[in-house]
Formats: sequence, C-alpha cells, structure tokens
Amino acid sequence: MSRCVAGVPAQSPYAAPVLAWRVHAALCDAEFVALQPRLSSYLLGADEVMRFDLARRSAGLLDQLLTYRTDWLAAWSAGRSALPGEAGASADEAWQAALWRHCSAELAGHAPAPLDLLARFGQALDGAGALPGLPAAAHVFALPTMAPLHTGLLQHLGQRVDVHVYVLNPCREYWFELVAPRQLSHLAASGREQGHEVGNRLALTVLVVDEASMLDLALATRLLETVPDDACIVLLGDKDQLAAVESGSVFADIRARDGVGSTGGAQAEQSSLAERVAWLEHNFRFVEDSGVGQLAGHIRAGRADEALATLRGGRGTLRWLDGAGPAAWMPHRSRPGTPAGR
Repeated sequence: MSRCVAGVPAQSPYAAPVLAWRVHAALCDAEFVALQPRLSSYLLGADEVMRFDLARRSAGLLDQLLTYRTDWLAAWSAGRSALPGEAGASADEAWQAALWRHCSAELAGHAPAPLDLLARFGQALDGAGALPGLPAAAHVFALPTMAPLHTGLLQHLGQRVDVHVYVLNPCREYWFELVAPRQLSHLAASGREQGHEVGNRLALTVLVVDEASMLDLALATRLLETVPDDACIVLLGDKDQLAAVESGSVFADIRARDGVGSTGGAQAEQSSLAERVAWLEHNFRFVEDSGVGQLAGHIRAGRADEALATLRGGRGTLRWLDGAGPAAWMPHRSRPGTPAGR
C-alpha cells in the first residue's frame, strides 16, 4: 500500500501491540475512567498487571473491529450505539465506545485513520494513473474466512494485477454437518437431526472430475446432489485404471451402458450418451510400440504370458529383476555395510 499511497507509516499506531500502550494510558487517566462507571468499578480492584491485561485485550478488540466491524466504529465515532436494543450490552459498549473515541481523537493529528488509507488505496487502484510499484501478480494464502474489507481490497487490486487466492475451505459451515436430504430425513427419524442441514448447492456451471474411474456410487450420488441441475459435469478418467474402492463403479457402468465407450460402430450410435463421449487416444507419456506401451496393452487385454515375455525381454526402460531381495533390485541405493554413495 505504501507504494501507491503517500503517508502510510511503517508501523500502524492502530496495530494491537502498539495501540495497547495508548489504551493503557487511557486506563490510567483518572478523569477518563471516572466517566465510565462500568470501567471504573473494575479498575478499583485491579492491580497494574490486571490493568495492562485489560489494555492489551481492549486493543485487540479494537484491532478486530477495524477489520471486521467498521460499522460499529462508525457508529461509536458518531456517538451512537452499535447494538441498539440489545439488553445487557450497553454497559460494556459505553466504555468501549468512549475508549475508541478517546484513542482515535489522540491519533487524529499524528497518523491517518486506517479506513481513510484503505479508501485512498482503493481510489488509486481504480484510477487511470500509472502505479509502477505494483507487482505483476499477487498470491494470497487466505484463512477459511476473510473480512469483507480485505475481499474488497482484492477486488480493487484485481483491476490492476492478477490476484490468486488460495482458500483452505470454501464453506463457512462445518463439512460433516452438511448432509444429503435423504440422510437428513434418516437422522430426523431417529431424533439426531439437530445441528445438521442440507446446505447450498455449489455455485458453478462446469465441474471437472479427474480420475473419475474411482467414483463409487455413494460419492457420485453426493456429487450430483451438490451441483446445480443445469451444471455440466466432465468425467475424466481411464477405464482400465484405478477402479472404485467402495461399492459401485459409476464410470465403468456409464461406459458399459448401451455401448458407451466404444470407439465406433452401430452400438455406440444407439447410446444417448454417445455424442457426449470423447476418447483421448494419443498417449503423450510413451509411444504404443515402446516397452511400457506393449506391456500396458498386454495387461489391458489380459494376456499374462505376453506381458511376462515383454518384461523378460527388457525392451526400452523395462528390466526383469531376479535378485535375491530389495538390495539387488535397487543397485543405486547403499547396501548395508557399504559406504554411502557407492
């Protein structure tokens, strides 16, 4: 931000570790404390350690409000309550609001307010002028939740550079409490539905599932219940590799039904899915007549004798090993009793 906006301090006075000392000074101000009955009652029986601990925790609260609840601070600055009508909140809110007004008034002539800096930064990013200090791209490794303030800044920044956000968890709910409608009904029948919900479907138009041959029936059912009805699902996989571990081989069953999966012929033309099946026939890992290619072809066709003969032939990178144990199979590794690296 300091590359694009003038006047940004190296260390913000609103940062919790720095602000804690200013808050502590306010808590030592007898005139300020006397105007706050709730605060005064607590500090009457507090020693210096308790006073500083309250200052540290109060500074952390104000720091969080600057990030997540700027509307509260705006209300406090205007002399209004941020929690109108909430019983039991007015006593603590009163001294916290007064503390915010006290600290922000002291800092007004020494440092720009954080929200003013952020607004100026957003205006600079939205403007047409050149900003030579920006990087070519920004990579943000985020927590599962981000404050609206930060997401808004990323939106401004995204107008200038590529922004990549790496999110650990795109769902704000606890995953294992989101269940399918059928499972929720089952839980309700036994009185165990509390805390569980169906949740929302994924907001997407296209979903690509790699290694789709590993889809079992239960996982495929959850997948179809999660995506919108009009979404396009692309199943990408190898029919001869990585079968499903649990019951039901969805990918293989779709391929086998009505001739889906044939490379041509009348049987494939009769299938309702035939026009939606694309075969990737060119292998870029190895050529078909290589040793690995021939071995894979024999294994797919179930030709055990030919596969063994190809292995024993040692064509290309294939090698048949008749050693006495693992040490003989891996000559590049150090054997017991020999110097490392030999």
